[in-house]
Amino acid sequence: MPVSLLGLNNNHSSGWDSETLNNNLLHHSHLVTATNHQDNIQDNIQDHQDHHHQDNIQDHQDHHQDNILLHQDHHQDNIQDHQDHHQDNIQDHQDHHQDSILLHLDHRNFSRRQEVILLQGSLRQHPRCISNGKHHRDTFSNMHHTFQTVEAEKRGC
Repeated sequence: MPVSLLGLNNNHSSGWDSETLNNNLLHHSHLVTATNHQDNIQDNIQDHQDHHHQDNIQDHQDHHQDNILLHQDHHQDNIQDHQDHHQDNIQDHQDHHQDSILLHLDHRNFSRRQEVILLQGSLRQHPRCISNGKHHRDTFSNMHHTFQTVEAEKRGC
């Protein structure tokens, strides 16, 4: 430290000026205290800002995360609803086809019964066709050809 700051009186080289020395030391002490105080205040301000800023960032991120999760849940619900709707439509469609198939089978069975009755009646009405009875029996056993047989008999065998 330079001699003048220690309070040495430059005019009196033989000794210390105690008043100047005390004033300089007191001033230096106040400067150190003020500097420390300012540093502490600055540190406190910085800590406060860091703390609040970090909290705000965390709150903001949490808010976004909540919104993202809510949005994903909403999409998941919509996807599930959409899939359920499709599943319902598929089931309805299958049920409709099943009903149509059963109705068709019932109708076909009814038609075959009617064809058999017609064929039996035709055989009784057309005795000349009895000579071709094997053909009629084979046709009886295979319902797919029954209609053709009836048509042949309508034409007179």
